[in-house]
Amino acid sequence: MLLNELREQVVDAGLRLLEGHLVYLSAGNISARDPESGLIVVKPSGGDYRRLSARDILVIDQHGKVIEGQGHPSSETPMHLTAYRCRSEIHAVIHTHSPVATAWSVAEKEIPAVVVGQVLTNGAVPIAPYCQPGTEQLGQSALEKMGSGNAVLLQNHGVLAVGPNLEMALAVAFVVEEAAMVASHATLLNMRLHLLGDHEFKEMLGGGTKG
Repeated sequence: MLLNELREQVVDAGLRLLEGHLVYLSAGNISARDPESGLIVVKPSGGDYRRLSARDILVIDQHGKVIEGQGHPSSETPMHLTAYRCRSEIHAVIHTHSPVATAWSVAEKEIPAVVVGQVLTNGAVPIAPYCQPGTEQLGQSALEKMGSGNAVLLQNHGVLAVGPNLEMALAVAFVVEEAAMVASHATLLNMRLHLLGDHEFKEMLGGGTKG
């Protein structure tokens, strides 16, 4: 079976997203690109995370053609492929329906830089304007707004998180929801939020902050 280990990682990532309440049932999608072959493994359309096995994960090429596996790739595959085409350093893409982060997108507000973990997102998380799901336009809009960062809100839709591997993309996805929750609670307490800036993030990067 092609790219079995990478397919296993996609299955594991899906369960972790489900347990963290960033997705539900079959919502959201995950993919990862093999740096050597350029082939991509992607969650199947409609696949329930609790029932997926490595054999269910599809292997596709950079154009979306199925190389191995049964069924259809995720309906958001065009967005994933756009991310891989636009930025060669991206090797994992995760789309979640994180409820609090999505609420910020509905309110048309970017998630401000409020937690140290947002060193992974380059600070505040921007919003891409609403586009029809499953289209290349959605991917193009998302990548344009994301810039050189690793996360973007999809208006009225969810979150797109990327990384050099699935572990990093997962970390980004969880940090976005954490920041959204903290900012929401803080706003209820005090409309004047203490925000983190470039200086703080540069210090963290330089000092190798962990934890």
